Amino acid sequence: MAKSKKKSASKTSARKTSSKAAPKSSGSKKGAKASAPKHRAARVLPAGLTNDDKQRLLKPGQNYDSVAADSAAAWKANSRYLRIDGLSVGKFQSTVKKALRAWDKERVFRAKMDSKLQPLMDARMRLENDVMRNLLDLNAEVKTAARRRPELLDAFASLADFCSRGGGRPSSDGGDQGGGGGIGSSGGTPPS
Repeated sequence: MAKSKKKSASKTSARKTSSKAAPKSSGSKKGAKASAPKHRAARVLPAGLTNDDKQRLLKPGQNYDSVAADSAAAWKANSRYLRIDGLSVGKFQSTVKKALRAWDKERVFRAKMDSKLQPLMDARMRLENDVMRNLLDLNAEVKTAARRRPELLDAFASLADFCSRGGGRPSSDGGDQGGGGGIGSSGGTPPS
C-alpha cells in the first residue's frame, strides 16, 4: 500500500514539474500511449499599432502596386547600377506580394464582417429610433402636463435640454451635441 501511494505521488510531482516529461512506462501495460497529444501552438499576432504609430507610417498612393511592379522590373534590368543596403530586387518583390496578399485578406475579412455586422447595426438603429420617438413623445407630454404641475419641468430638465439641442444628433461640424454619443448619434458609439 505504501508503494502505490509513493508511485502516485511521484507521478503527480513529475506532471507538475514538466509537462513535456515522458511518462514512465511500466512493463505490465501494453499499448499505452507513449506521449500526450501535441497541441498546435496558438499563432501570436503582433501588437496593434497605436494612433501615433499609424500617423508615422508612410501612406501608399493609389496604384502603388503597379508602380512597384514597374519599378521592380526596371530595377532588375538595371541591377548592376543600383545597390541598396539590405534590399534586393527579390526581397522588394516579396514585400510587395505580401502587402497585396494582406490587402486581399483584409478585404475578404471586411466583407464577411460587414455582412454580419450590418443586421446588428440596423437593429440598433431601429431601436434607437424607437427610443428617440418615445423621448420626443414624453417631452411633449411633459410640456403639456407642466402647465398644471410646474415641478415636472425640474424633474425632466435633462430631457427638455436634450430635446432642445436637437435630440443628441451630430452637429454639422461632426461634433456630438448630445454629450454622451449614445442614442441618436450616427457614429455607432454605445451609450455611456
